[in-house]
Amino acid sequence: MLKIFKMKSFDPKVFNDPIATRLDWSPLLKGIRIGTNREIIESSTSLVLKVKKSEFTKLFFLLTFVSFFAVAIYQGVLEKAPGAYKYIAYLGGVVIFYAFYQSIISIRKKIELHSMTGQVIIGKDKYLISEVLGVQVVEEYIKKKKRSYYSYEINLVLNRDFKRINLAEIRDYEEARTVASQISSRLNISCWDMRRPKNSVRQTG
Repeated sequence: MLKIFKMKSFDPKVFNDPIATRLDWSPLLKGIRIGTNREIIESSTSLVLKVKKSEFTKLFFLLTFVSFFAVAIYQGVLEKAPGAYKYIAYLGGVVIFYAFYQSIISIRKKIELHSMTGQVIIGKDKYLISEVLGVQVVEEYIKKKKRSYYSYEINLVLNRDFKRINLAEIRDYEEARTVASQISSRLNISCWDMRRPKNSVRQTG
């Protein structure tokens, strides 16, 4: 069973930034999802967050599992099982299909940050860079039955009621830090680092 814990006793006042203290520092996605582990591709005019190849491997195994589950249901489980178990089987199928559907959406989502045009493109949504207050690195502790690890969300923060938009979730801190720093530098926005607040960058302009 997956358990998630917010980094304990974290006080955003450590940033000495009035904006950072008003942000939500709990994980936005709450757990690792397929399609959110991205790497950054940089050009002279843009940054593109591209899904890592390992995510496609995960999606392949999920698709295989969904296929076997569907075959098991329609070749006997639903025909022989008592009424109550049929509903449970249906519910399980819906949950697995939803996870698979969300994974496809995440992998297909286009994330581009254009410094020349001043636009941030996330899927079908477009935002102006002027709407972006900063980039947030949120540390998330994930505990499974046999192992535990940290993961790092990279979220854009908009000036619309401090709305957060997830860009990526990366397990390696140094890699996550590098991606966040590139975004902060290219867009000339603040970068708030939950794990190492001293590495944060505050833009006043």
